[in-house]
Amino acid sequence: MLEEEGFSVEVVRTGEEVLQRYQKALKKKRPFDLVFLDLTIANEMGGAETQEKLLQIDSDVKSIVTSVYSQSPVMSHYTRYGFKGLIPKPFSRKKCPGGKKSAGW
Repeated sequence: MLEEEGFSVEVVRTGEEVLQRYQKALKKKRPFDLVFLDLTIANEMGGAETQEKLLQIDSDVKSIVTSVYSQSPVMSHYTRYGFKGLIPKPFSRKKCPGGKKSAGW
């Protein structure tokens, strides 16, 4: 869906991979425009902890939290955790109306 909107997409499986790729992109002077973080990753660092570490690396990181657990405090108060937005799962075009133009990306 994002590639159809003209974005380049990198997919990783763990929070550690997110941190490694983000740091690498910063060093190359090509920071990510947006990072999507899943709140819950089985047996791995989840989105809230990854976000906390990303903010230590780059206080201007733009992250979106996503989860099927809509009752989570992180989902209810995402800005307190440094997220710029949220998208509940499952994803659909309806939840992202207008694509990148309406989001200002």
